Amino acid sequence: MGVQNSTQDDPFACFEQALELYYRQEYQAAAQVFSTLEAAVAPEEPLAERIRVYRRICARRIQAEEAANHEPKTPEEWYDQGVYWMNCGDHQRAMESLLQTLEKADSLAPSVYYALAAVHAQRGEWEPALKYLRQAIGMAPEHRIMASNDPDFDSLREIAEFTALLKSET
Repeated sequence: MGVQNSTQDDPFACFEQALELYYRQEYQAAAQVFSTLEAAVAPEEPLAERIRVYRRICARRIQAEEAANHEPKTPEEWYDQGVYWMNCGDHQRAMESLLQTLEKADSLAPSVYYALAAVHAQRGEWEPALKYLRQAIGMAPEHRIMASNDPDFDSLREIAEFTALLKSET
């Protein structure tokens, strides 16, 4: 029985199959099933909105996967990729992308140092985090204010050197 037939026979069973694909992170396949379901289920049915939501989530995940697998060409793309990996929790890939950014563009150095500080802070590595944060603030003082409110630095809040760095004006 194909997806088309099962959507007509039992849309809930088909929805469950799509969810299984979704939870296995098979977003392309799940998106196809959700799209087929969306076409088969009347818009006013309670299931219709859930189908639309999951189809849109799949589309965003597919787009994010494509972006993550994209080979950066510009320093800005390297930086964006580094921040993406940091936000995904892949600290090693984040640091690799951010260090590539430094090799390609000095103009982005303050932001890259700030991001490297955040990566190290997330890993609980306070010494390199402070080193990079000190560099970022030295080049762009606005990073002091950003760090004081950034949850990425929560692991450093009890460290006296971090507190002093945020309070100092030099």
